[in-house]
Amino acid sequence: MNKSSQFTAFVIVIAIAMLIAGCSDDNGTDPDPEVEYYIGWVVGTEAGGYGLIYYTENSGTTWTRQGDASQIPTFALSDVVAVDENTAWAVGNPAEGYAAILKTTDGGENWVRQGSAGELPNIELDGVDAIDAQTAWVAGDSGAVLKTTDGGTTWTDLTPDISDSVVFGMVDVLNQNPDIIWAGGEDYTDNTHVAYRSTDGGATWQDMLEGLFVDSETFAIIDIAAFDENIVWAVGSGSGGYVSSDNGGTWTDTEVPTAWYHVNGVSPVTADIAFIACDNDNVFKTTDRGATWQQQTCVGDSSAGFGEFMGITNIDSDIAWMVSADINGGQIFNTLDGGENWDLQLFQPNGNLRRVSFVGDLK
Repeated sequence: MNKSSQFTAFVIVIAIAMLIAGCSDDNGTDPDPEVEYYIGWVVGTEAGGYGLIYYTENSGTTWTRQGDASQIPTFALSDVVAVDENTAWAVGNPAEGYAAILKTTDGGENWVRQGSAGELPNIELDGVDAIDAQTAWVAGDSGAVLKTTDGGTTWTDLTPDISDSVVFGMVDVLNQNPDIIWAGGEDYTDNTHVAYRSTDGGATWQDMLEGLFVDSETFAIIDIAAFDENIVWAVGSGSGGYVSSDNGGTWTDTEVPTAWYHVNGVSPVTADIAFIACDNDNVFKTTDRGATWQQQTCVGDSSAGFGEFMGITNIDSDIAWMVSADINGGQIFNTLDGGENWDLQLFQPNGNLRRVSFVGDLK
């Protein structure tokens, strides 16, 4: 290459460098910050011959249905927990004579059913929580609580000494201390609400209610979630929204303004901030631990019809997802500004969605 050609090439390189620099801020960095994408799963009722599992690897920009009839039997799925980018657990209605527990270790490429008819009871499971790929708890009918510490190969029965008529609707393991576990639900014999706490990983349980809430005929726990070792939320039927600030010693009625609608999901974010998902397409937020509630606007697909907001979870005080079970299908919503705006991400016709979980969420 002659000197003239070398000079021309040099000028071109400098020009390109200046053009690139011109697209950057004063510090030489791209003005558009790198987007942090979140991985999550949503579960729901049976549709098309098998239970619904949706997956996103980009915060919900796109959702992909996972599994097929060979992996997921024809049953409704009730709950899901995302452990990491590869691992998630899901539970639901029984099939083929035993409880339904599903697990993926490859980001949902394959969902593998856990246990067998000889090992697991033939009951519906409504709640699941996990701390890693090896350790998980499930809860449901007959007051059952089961735990695995070997990735689902074997399950230990940790059921409290309670009536078979108890149904646990949710199990919650405290993120900061997995020895603390909450299980909440209802005793269908006398329609009383129940909440049990374990401080030793489920080996022993303590009744934390004993009739402390409202008239038993108007309240049953649908969701329960602990923010820390002191602050615990329990929500459910009859506009039930209760919070304890002393680890379940006493409970305060937060007087959710939903007029006999069910409160189906709760997501504590800080000691004072929490979101709740309710019937009749209602979502509320509190910033003062339930002293007051602010109703938020969330407009879905008009063809979905009227319905129920179900599961809700937060990454932080700004970012959250919520799912619904509507007359004509289920929907997934997302907010990036603390609920000022909720955007529709997915509408699933002819199939309701129940719970949502993201890797790194607070619930």
